[in-house]
Amino acid sequence: MCPSSETIRPYLEKNLSLSPKKNLPLVVLIQNGVDIENEVYESLVCSDEPLASGVVGGLTWVGVTLLGNGSRIEHGYLERLKIGLYPPPLEDDVPAYMASAFDKLVELFDKGGSNVEGTNDIVGVRWSKVLWNISWGGVTTLARQPVSAMLEPETLPYTAGVVYGIMLELLMIARAHGINEDRLPSATIDQVYDMTVRNTNAKIRIAQNPDQFLEPMENKNLQDDFKPSILVDLERERPMELQVIFGTLLERARAANVATPRLDLIVAALMPSQVAFVRKAKGQEKEDGSTKIYDANPALNKTGGAPVLGP
Repeated sequence: MCPSSETIRPYLEKNLSLSPKKNLPLVVLIQNGVDIENEVYESLVCSDEPLASGVVGGLTWVGVTLLGNGSRIEHGYLERLKIGLYPPPLEDDVPAYMASAFDKLVELFDKGGSNVEGTNDIVGVRWSKVLWNISWGGVTTLARQPVSAMLEPETLPYTAGVVYGIMLELLMIARAHGINEDRLPSATIDQVYDMTVRNTNAKIRIAQNPDQFLEPMENKNLQDDFKPSILVDLERERPMELQVIFGTLLERARAANVATPRLDLIVAALMPSQVAFVRKAKGQEKEDGSTKIYDANPALNKTGGAPVLGP
């Protein structure tokens, strides 16, 4: 996979040739996943000959559905954008020119009608967003069903516990890599869970308060036919966001020796389709695997618990 910096570099080089005396631009990356900004930051900002003054990370929450052959988009009630400087300034001061450029960016989105919010910890926000991507997004993709199918009164007793368990796995990965309670509160799991479950028609009793029930949403934030983008890609036989959403998390889990059986299952089940879609996109034939070696060593396995073969 081509690094993001190599895709962006030609445009920044052209910008520098046209305006060599101006302040270098900010690079804005709006996409899912964790750790997406670091490679761009190291390559384009921290190099001996920088092409950008900084990096802005962004995440969107948009309830949209592709209709027909993808020529029309139906928008739901959910539309939100969060952006922040990378590395996250947290409590550190931001250079005046970068702060000014960031404020102008927020203003542009706001004037365009976006529900935009700036944050001083885009990394923490990324971890909270990926909670939904890997849980509800992962389970619906495996089932090849819209989110609403996971919320049917008959299916919810089976899907809810698995989804919650996936989010707990991510929380353990985050904690193992220094994302503490201040940056990713444990309560975020309940917030992400409730935000989706309240789209059901079922009556949900709150476990801690058996006499209380979740109030259903007056206006659902997800349409009945809403599907996550990774499922849309799967159905259209396009390469999915497996690496950027799931792969980075599995790498972090293996490095910290965190068990992730549910995440492992999702990736293992989707990988055959991913390999086929990537080959199709590149116009490649199926490779002869006779020259490839699989070393049955758990430490070399992308998912956890690979067997050790032999005596």
